[in-house]
Amino acid sequence: MAKLFKSLGKIFETDSINKCWVKKSYNGVQEEYSLEDWYSDISMIKLSGQVPEGIQEQFDTAKNVLVYSWFSYRLRMVALLYSFSVVENALRKRLGYTKNEHKGLKKLLSEAIDRRYLNDSGFHVPKIKETVISEQRQGDTVLREMAYSTIPEEELKKSSKYIECLCEAIPNLRNTLAHGNICIFPEVLTPIIVNSEIINMLFEESNDN
Repeated sequence: MAKLFKSLGKIFETDSINKCWVKKSYNGVQEEYSLEDWYSDISMIKLSGQVPEGIQEQFDTAKNVLVYSWFSYRLRMVALLYSFSVVENALRKRLGYTKNEHKGLKKLLSEAIDRRYLNDSGFHVPKIKETVISEQRQGDTVLREMAYSTIPEEELKKSSKYIECLCEAIPNLRNTLAHGNICIFPEVLTPIIVNSEIINMLFEESNDN
């Protein structure tokens, strides 16, 4: 049976899972992924100055837990779960609900979309449009030539396809973590970045107009 509780003398030892990660330099050479790299990646996730201080403090707590997951990998899931709680708190604050008013995360996200507090313009993922230029089949393999272009922000502001997908995915992922699932996710930075983007968009000044 695995013993995950570290002894005092091993608290600051890198978790063995984190030793598996590598990074590629500009010349394609693989290099060791270090604690400094991990901290740098996390520090790039920022909330805007328009986000209320209490929400900022909660999100920083999630980021701090994420930093310490370098020494205990499973803390990544704790950080991700807490970041979902911060999103829920931010939604309640922006929509004007108290903690005593029971509204699930999915309903809060849907209402924020309906009120046009959330759209696709605030996310880094849907800003690239893929177009199939040509397609050829070689046996069981399909070869596609693709073209990529940036979607205009005004077009993204009118779109909610991406955030509507998140409206389904985020509550499911949060519930998976909250209800005692012991799974280990290989990647948590992306969903935490998405959570930061949701929070930032909720409190954009343009949403007050």
